[in-house]
Amino acid sequence: MRNSLRTISKIFVCVVASVFYNTAFCAQACPEKEQFNNAGYNADVVCEDDGQYFLLKYMPKIRKIKLVGAGPRYTFGLTVHALEKNANPERVGEEGSIKFITPSLVRLNNRNFIALTYSERSMRGNGGGQCGAGSEVVFSPIEVFGNKAKVLGQYLVHSCIQSLYLDGDDGNHHSIEMNGNTVVFRWLTYQDKDGPIAGHYDFLKNKLLLNGAEATPLGSDKRQPQDVAVLVPR
Repeated sequence: MRNSLRTISKIFVCVVASVFYNTAFCAQACPEKEQFNNAGYNADVVCEDDGQYFLLKYMPKIRKIKLVGAGPRYTFGLTVHALEKNANPERVGEEGSIKFITPSLVRLNNRNFIALTYSERSMRGNGGGQCGAGSEVVFSPIEVFGNKAKVLGQYLVHSCIQSLYLDGDDGNHHSIEMNGNTVVFRWLTYQDKDGPIAGHYDFLKNKLLLNGAEATPLGSDKRQPQDVAVLVPR
């Protein structure tokens, strides 16, 4: 409780000082993600120049993926995804897919965005059969406000069940990367179509387009995420 009060007081002082002095009063070194990994969960970190940072952490024991904003401008906690039992991605070696896509905060028209991916096991059983060792990777754009954040959508971009396979990194290109203020995707195969197949996400329009056709976010038809065939042109 005492530590929490100290943290709140520090944040208050940072905010007030930043407003009055128009400076990064509480700027600090960017935390290394390894220090969070040593705390018992996988993590990725995005840092801003003024000491603001965003922490994406996966906690296997409670099966939750959380986004935390800490610093002078944004302070919040958001549960991005709660995994079902036996869906833990480390069981198929895919915990590395829980990461930020945006290397920094994306600022557009006085709005602020960040984007990430997370993964889970394709199947919930003992790992046998088709897709027993497969994974499902979800792309999630998020809008950031002062003391809160909002998930704008969740798009299945790699899936053993739906036969969506991202193109592997070849040293010159990455399967998901930033190009200016747009997130660009490359698929090796997309269901029954051979690649390369391109797609891109527009933050302001909040649309993921696949070769010009709009993709459908998870849950848009009120089915469970693992049952939704997404990225199907409407």
